[in-house]
Amino acid sequence: MKHPYLPLTDANRSFMLRQIGVNSFEELLSDLPSTKRLDHPLNLPPSMTEVELSELFRKQAERNQRIHLSFLGAGAYQHYIPAIIDHLVQRSEFYTAYTPYQPEISQGILQAIFEYQTFIAELFGLPIANASLYDGATALSEAVLLAVRKKRPQNSKKKSRLLVPETLNPNLSAVLKTYTYNHNVSIEPIPARNGAIDPQELESLLHTDTAAVVFQNPNFFGLLENLPELIQIVK
Repeated sequence: MKHPYLPLTDANRSFMLRQIGVNSFEELLSDLPSTKRLDHPLNLPPSMTEVELSELFRKQAERNQRIHLSFLGAGAYQHYIPAIIDHLVQRSEFYTAYTPYQPEISQGILQAIFEYQTFIAELFGLPIANASLYDGATALSEAVLLAVRKKRPQNSKKKSRLLVPETLNPNLSAVLKTYTYNHNVSIEPIPARNGAIDPQELESLLHTDTAAVVFQNPNFFGLLENLPELIQIVK
């Protein structure tokens, strides 16, 4: 029996049958009672080409109801990925965010990093902006360490306090704890209320030795934090 998705030739099938000591596929099934064997073809539609099959699934997918807003949380947020990204990520200079040690062969990504830093600095009114970090967890940890160094006097042995909400992604919290383990940093949780940071709890935790306060928006539970209120409290 030939099948378009099982590319065996007649010679292949004959060879396999000989290897197991039978002359035909029917003889291979001879031990099965005739009452247990299907004596007619399955009621299946005819086989399709790749193009036909792709078109079928495309039409089936069009019947799905789209959800335009996602507040699932746990990192499953709504993201828009421009079509050009699929092309750019195939270029060798954009394979990884790893530091391009050979600038003569990394002009593409160096230019992109420079433009990103420039635009971010202008957008947020900053004198400088860092880039080329691996992921969000790494970026968070580096930002926290920057705040700790800025807050704590040089050579000071005083412990810095870091306020981290219970609504932060646990993966981010784990990386943050690893990064700050040997930096004399005390991480204190900000209690949540109804799935978001409790402003009153945040205000009660703020002290002069607080080096940084971490927010995630949307948070791990998929809720939007009231950033204007929280920022006003921290200021």
